[in-house]
Amino acid sequence: MCRHSSMRADSDDDRAIQLQVAPLVDPRFRCPDLLLRTMVALVMEPADSTYSLLPNFEAATRKLNSGLPRDVTKEKILSACKDVVDRHGLADTVGIDLKHTHFGMPAGQVLAEVQDPWRKESRMWPQAFTESLTPFAFALIDGKWQPYEFVADCEEAKLGLVEVQQKPDFLKELATLLQHFGVQDILGFHVLHRTFLEDAGVGGTMETPGEKPEELLLRPNSPELQHDLAKLMGQSAQVMWMWGRRGHLKHGCGVCVCFHCGSHCKGHK
Repeated sequence: MCRHSSMRADSDDDRAIQLQVAPLVDPRFRCPDLLLRTMVALVMEPADSTYSLLPNFEAATRKLNSGLPRDVTKEKILSACKDVVDRHGLADTVGIDLKHTHFGMPAGQVLAEVQDPWRKESRMWPQAFTESLTPFAFALIDGKWQPYEFVADCEEAKLGLVEVQQKPDFLKELATLLQHFGVQDILGFHVLHRTFLEDAGVGGTMETPGEKPEELLLRPNSPELQHDLAKLMGQSAQVMWMWGRRGHLKHGCGVCVCFHCGSHCKGHK
């Protein structure tokens, strides 16, 4: 277990926000008498096992696009997620993301992002955990919201995380919703923190392999980048959905795309 001193509370009891999870019903049917007594936590500190429990890219996209029950569609799930996000006033703070691994994670390290606003890019690679890292991507594992991606020295992520912590009903309802649809293993939430990239393109970001085998490169989404990636004949998929006012898409729905070339996909197991 790695320490996250900057986010730690003063006692073990204060390290997580304890919440009640509602039963697996449509979240729009919000009767307080139907609350379960099961507790869930918003965990601030990373665990070595969290990343390894995520599905690979192929498995996650396959389930979301073609592996759902006959009466459930991706659009139905995302629409319900949007309702939860909007209801709690978090459209400009969080997105819903498709959880997936990129490569193996060495013991004692986490997938961490370093931003470079001057070059309008971010890079992510396995790093030892330090106090400068803030969790921004969370997965519902073992009844807890557990972090699996982090960003270094990012005030936007810190402020967004504080706002999420102040919305315990959001965490409760989103957990209920994902469990209801049976997609808690592939969907989670993401604290938005890349405004400098989103504002530089046409909305959202593009995630591609970096210069090293265990590195990811994130750049502003643009027609030029999409055209260049199309020439590589790789596999791409939208992996995050956000509905706030960010970016330049007039309908307010940002796009985050993960592009996987054939050689890079060999590491997504």
